[in-house]
Amino acid sequence: MAKKASTSPPDGEDELVSSADQHATALSPPPIHPEPAPVAPIMDDALESQLADMDTINSIRKQSPTELTKEQVIQVITKVQKTKDLDFKTTLQAVAALFRRGAANAGAPDTMAIEVSCPITKNAIEITRYDIVMAMQSVVGHRNVRKLAEAIAPELISACLKLIKQNPLLDLKGDLANRINRKLSLRKEQALSREEEICCSTYAQWMPNLNQLAESNRLKNLLDEDLNSRRKRSSKPSKQSNTSKKARP
Repeated sequence: MAKKASTSPPDGEDELVSSADQHATALSPPPIHPEPAPVAPIMDDALESQLADMDTINSIRKQSPTELTKEQVIQVITKVQKTKDLDFKTTLQAVAALFRRGAANAGAPDTMAIEVSCPITKNAIEITRYDIVMAMQSVVGHRNVRKLAEAIAPELISACLKLIKQNPLLDLKGDLANRINRKLSLRKEQALSREEEICCSTYAQWMPNLNQLAESNRLKNLLDEDLNSRRKRSSKPSKQSNTSKKARP
């Protein structure tokens, strides 16, 4: 009778197969996990509602590393309000308008100002960056105005997006949006949309859902590119200075 062919591997071959399997497993790429969806920051409806109210914002005349809680934001705005004898909403909107003009930037002068007219107290007065600086010092013990801008960024962005939908002719874009639009024009790329212009601010750059709010797939990359470009420019003078010092006898 003929012997049946053996189906088991020859001696030692099973170890080779096992070793090959282990080697293949080691070389296989790790499993791909989907990126978590962006989490929207906590929104303060009261602040957002007052920023979105058009009545007072029309009275603003155009002129040619501790995180803050919402409670501290309100305290800082209230401090400025009492100093200037205004109502809270007028003060909040004036501070927001200053931020949109660049008051949160490190190089912004303390004399940067905006003139407002309060419908409640009937007081017409200037609010300056220095007023915000002093209020910050009094309430939180430091003068980092940018932290205040970052703290109200979710409400400010949301309110401005509502405003441009209510009034398509309203121009709320800041200097950064204008600068990025010039770069895009030179590269013959599409200009920023209205939503991208509103969300185009460095103080909102930390928001994980910024692209989603701007209905964009490129805004955060454009902001990162602009930031890196400015950092390179600012580092050049210091490098040249160091080089000249070394060259001195």
